[in-house]
Amino acid sequence: MNPAAAFLPTSIRCLVLPLGDWRLLVPNAAVAEIIGYQESSHLHQASPWLLGFQTWRGLPLPVLDLVQSFIELPLMGASYRARVVVCRTLNQDPQLSHIGIFSKGIPKLALVSPETLMSSDYRMPEGSLVPWVCQLAGQTALIPDFDAVERQLKAESAYQATQEAIIYR
Repeated sequence: MNPAAAFLPTSIRCLVLPLGDWRLLVPNAAVAEIIGYQESSHLHQASPWLLGFQTWRGLPLPVLDLVQSFIELPLMGASYRARVVVCRTLNQDPQLSHIGIFSKGIPKLALVSPETLMSSDYRMPEGSLVPWVCQLAGQTALIPDFDAVERQLKAESAYQATQEAIIYR
């Protein structure tokens, strides 16, 4: 046995975000903070998954509805339980250090291990921002691709316009 293997974790702490009929699984280490959701005006020519921007710590935080990235649902008003899970991005871009993921309710902590996580036969559409589907404690859960989210967000004209507005203040 590899001596380093003795120090590998057998489980990972995650947050399970309720997204209506879906659940999103996010590693706890990626989460910076959970804040209340504030509706913003719809962005002109933005993808349906980019809900808008919310101020977080004095900076504009892009808020994303990852369910809208693979299935277009009618936008409904958020309940009082809606939250934004502020996640760190992976590529350490100072202009996009965090993203906000819309959650329809209060996220719950979960300890994920090989015993609680099972693969699923369900397949997401090609290029989805949430390409991985699994079963977690008997419920379907989605796992986001943070690199793809960051790339798609930077390609959004509404995001680019917001960044230009910040630079020229």
